[in-house]
Amino acid sequence: SLYRIPAVKDLKIETDFWKRSVKISARERQLWGVVCDENNLSCFGLDENGVIFGKVPSVSGFLILKISDINKRFFFPGQGLFSRPEWFANLKQSIEVLNRNGLKVVSAEIGDLSLREWTARTAKGSNFYFSLNFSPENLDSVLKNLKKEINVGAAGYIDLRVPNRIYYK
Repeated sequence: SLYRIPAVKDLKIETDFWKRSVKISARERQLWGVVCDENNLSCFGLDENGVIFGKVPSVSGFLILKISDINKRFFFPGQGLFSRPEWFANLKQSIEVLNRNGLKVVSAEIGDLSLREWTARTAKGSNFYFSLNFSPENLDSVLKNLKKEINVGAAGYIDLRVPNRIYYK
């Protein structure tokens, strides 16, 4: 059972009866981001599938994505960040589109889970509000069109929590 060793992503066991050998190979999880409680007292590594796999120190800066959670939840290695895997997929997809469009996400904050909201903070200082329930359709083209109309880096926030609507200030 790999649940006892959450840092291991895959385990492959090959046996050769004639040679009397057993070959075991393991792949470890790669750090995609760090999730911390709201006081930054407890931080855990997070892989590309949203699985928490080990305790890590608090991070700052631009190199590693830091996700803060204000929900006072306890994290355990081996569990997923969210109860629904599609929520993490929506968060990850939105972050990748923002990064691809030159809006480097430096941190994220998971808001009240009953509202299913999260915020992405970019290096330029803008906040993007998203819903965990969906990733905005055609976000790539929406951002390109929005860049033509406003200075996205100077915007205080851009709210994409409502399907097919954009609010900004």
